[in-house]
Amino acid sequence: MIDVEERVGRRIRLIRRAREFTQEVVAGEMVRAGHLTWVRQTVSLVETAGRNVSVGELVDMAAILGVIPSELYQVDPFVDVPRRFFVDHYGDPAEWLASLNA
Repeated sequence: MIDVEERVGRRIRLIRRAREFTQEVVAGEMVRAGHLTWVRQTVSLVETAGRNVSVGELVDMAAILGVIPSELYQVDPFVDVPRRFFVDHYGDPAEWLASLNA
């Protein structure tokens, strides 16, 4: 199961890329919002669950990305649901793929 930090990081990256924002742009906007220590590497760490975000940072990040804060935690059906469904119905994906190549 994906943990909270990983889910939030994936959603931030997904939305950031959809908006065609670079990590540098997002970091700059976070600094303008008052989070003075943010740099490109901070965005990268958040996106890869290497750094937690505070509630204030999450709210400002959502505003920068043009979404409401809860959208940064939504379940990603393309990541969470299909894998569970697949495992429940077909077993381990690696074993299933290996059986196709046998």
